[in-house]
Amino acid sequence: MYPDSFVRRFCCFCITICMLLATVGYTSAGQAEDAKRYMEMLKSERIKTRIDSAKYITRSGLIDPLLFETIKNKLLTGYIHNQTNPKHMDEMAWYCKALASSGNMAYSDTLREVARTTANEKLKRHCLNSIDQISVHAKRNKIIKAGFAKDNSLSSEENKMIAMFRSKDPLMMRDAAKITSRNPFPGEAVTDVISEELLKLYNQNSGNKIMIDALSWMCKALGASGNPKYKETLNQVIQTGKSNKLKKYAKKSIRML
Repeated sequence: MYPDSFVRRFCCFCITICMLLATVGYTSAGQAEDAKRYMEMLKSERIKTRIDSAKYITRSGLIDPLLFETIKNKLLTGYIHNQTNPKHMDEMAWYCKALASSGNMAYSDTLREVARTTANEKLKRHCLNSIDQISVHAKRNKIIKAGFAKDNSLSSEENKMIAMFRSKDPLMMRDAAKITSRNPFPGEAVTDVISEELLKLYNQNSGNKIMIDALSWMCKALGASGNPKYKETLNQVIQTGKSNKLKKYAKKSIRML
């Protein structure tokens, strides 16, 4: 017979492992559903739907290999056609950005080949910019994966934005705020985190220009939400903030609510 204390410890260990595996499985399943949805959008006959899919993928934090191979193939088979069609080239440019968001340096060869052979200057520029962004996304994806818990009730995109806002990295926070202000998420999960982080940081970094810029964009994101519950947060920044720039953007944003 095992001592009671050993049995209890062993049972607790088993329960912990089961819970961890269940969480990982649920999260993977959630990401698989997102990847499947984007794959279906990429197959659409409507160019706007395909572009929207690439935009979502760029900010989603997904790492599904099949998804990125599909984008790679669509770029390689599509960029040589309709090179004077602005909308088509816009689609190809978003495929470049989506490949960069994978954080996989293997796609730099694909992007270099497209940049070398395309006759479209806009696409060439986006290819070269995307090559530079691969390492940036690789760092972000690593930070997000290692440091932050996922909420299984939210999409991959929402989880990524929340992780970026909580990273305390002003460049990541600013990029997340730009994305959120231009394309607000449904619900309050992301904007609640923006509000929380803004209140934590708005008077701690008044001398950090990049952080103030990030926090200003976070004010914009709250304003873009159209949710009056964030008036209290913005009012606090206006009344007690140390940065005149940040207070100015808080005033602009509160008028949007």
